[in-house]
Amino acid sequence: MNRKQLLLPILILFLSSLVFAEQEITDELFYSDKYILILKSTKNYNEAVNFATKASKELGLEFKNEHIKYSEEKGIYFSEDIDDRLYRDGYYPRRYGGEYISLENSLAYEGFDE
Repeated sequence: MNRKQLLLPILILFLSSLVFAEQEITDELFYSDKYILILKSTKNYNEAVNFATKASKELGLEFKNEHIKYSEEKGIYFSEDIDDRLYRDGYYPRRYGGEYISLENSLAYEGFDE
């Protein structure tokens, strides 16, 4: 992996999530459709945090950035000391219920450009 691939773009995402009623009951336990709005895309972590902080104030939405760290080698990732093994010291897209703003890695989403 070259340096360009390691310095992954950070997306400032989210406004809404919905679960569709026509899903089978078994699917509802594991899957739901999510809708996101990309407010900004940048490879600069500090720029992303500053923009997301301002956007959350202007839009009246919570900026969820708990336990997120950044390094040039990993990009954004979750702190090593959180309880959830799925997230700990790695990256996994977050899906809270409701409307909020978060920083996400574009490579975690199918169809997004690097």
